[in-house]
Amino acid sequence: MSPVIIAPVYHTDSHGKAPSDKGYADRMEDAVQNGTDRPKTTEVREEPARWETARLFKHAPVFIAMIWIVAVLAVLIASGRGITRSTISRERLDPGSVTLSEDWYDDSSMGWISSGRVLEDGLKDFYNETGVQPYLVITDQINGNYNPSGDEAWEYADQVYDQLFKDEGHMVFVFQCEDGGVDYIMSACTGAQAKAVLDDAEALEILYDYIDHYFYSNLDEDEMFAKAFSDAGRRIMEKQMAPGTQIVILTVIAAVAAMICLFLYKRMRDKMDRAAETERILNTPLEKFGNTEIEELKGKYQ
Repeated sequence: MSPVIIAPVYHTDSHGKAPSDKGYADRMEDAVQNGTDRPKTTEVREEPARWETARLFKHAPVFIAMIWIVAVLAVLIASGRGITRSTISRERLDPGSVTLSEDWYDDSSMGWISSGRVLEDGLKDFYNETGVQPYLVITDQINGNYNPSGDEAWEYADQVYDQLFKDEGHMVFVFQCEDGGVDYIMSACTGAQAKAVLDDAEALEILYDYIDHYFYSNLDEDEMFAKAFSDAGRRIMEKQMAPGTQIVILTVIAAVAAMICLFLYKRMRDKMDRAAETERILNTPLEKFGNTEIEELKGKYQ
């Protein structure tokens, strides 16, 4: 018969006496020799809560996999919006580089903006993020031309800049579209210092992309421009990882979390199995143990 491990468990007898100083093996031998019942243990079965915890660890990898799938889909959906990523770190323009103007937009030729406060809040969000004060011009024509080129739109933005601002920390953004039309031209003229934040290759493309994204939404014009500038300001100033890199990181985190849960489940399961085996042994009548086994247990647990 292979060796059996019995964990010593202290107890009180039915008369409420204090625990004996003898080891568990001693008390078993006394019980056999005296013909009395084996000592009773106060050990109880594992509480249901511990089994429930073990079950949670067992099924946790399934939930982790579901969360991973949702997170990956979110990354893919976000990347599928077609918004240019910000791949470099940028610092907000120093406040001393720009003299804030009370005017944030000109919609005099179109009358699209129903809530100037909503639009200004979005433009101020852009300023708070980048340090560059934007000035939005919404018009249906440029110098009488209802179908201007991109270069003509930029030249017009440059003219407005020179008329309104003396510093180099502003940006004039021109949005030209005939009323009721679906085709439009955008162009931005930035001051020399503002270019340190709003580079043509990436930052302005982010702003263009957000306006393209929200132009065909169900937002009102003031909400559309406000949200485009607000979102663009945050994205410009935050460096984004490539979708593939994000998915790899999510996969590693999910795999590690799943392995930890499985390890904890196995550990708890083994502990409960050992406790159950110990209880089974303790509940086994002493007559089933031979004298040799009792001597071995006596030597082990004295």
